[in-house]
Amino acid sequence: MVESLPWSQLLRVRRIVSSDSLIDLRLNEMCQKFLARGYPKEDLDTFKIKALSKGRDELLTPKVAIESNKRIPFVTAFNGLSGQISDVIRRHWSLLGRGHDNVSEFQSPPLFSYRRNRNLKDELVVSDVGSSRRDPQTTLSRPSLVPVKHVKG
Repeated sequence: MVESLPWSQLLRVRRIVSSDSLIDLRLNEMCQKFLARGYPKEDLDTFKIKALSKGRDELLTPKVAIESNKRIPFVTAFNGLSGQISDVIRRHWSLLGRGHDNVSEFQSPPLFSYRRNRNLKDELVVSDVGSSRRDPQTTLSRPSLVPVKHVKG
């Protein structure tokens, strides 16, 4: 069974209910709903105790976002020389770091990522068949017929 659903819902009840006298009642109601759906009583009791141990103020404070990694992605197609290329870049990356002290992205080496090379299937199979049509019909009505003038000559 998925345990994260009852845990998150019990925390949600803890966050929403502001009255200390009602919190136990509301948590029991939520546990009864999960019991009716077949969740084990032992797990629900454990989650209820853990939810009660959390302070409401603690649950209402927004979480601080973790600063993302500021490594520059180096994306290239993978080939036999990819390892040697990454070695050369890593070996000389300190030159960029020393030359540009104010740029934080140059302080740590880049993140090497590789995309798949084109293969025979990519060359033989055309995936976008419909784009070559010159005048697609955009409505369901009959196209208007334009009279053709015959030139005598």
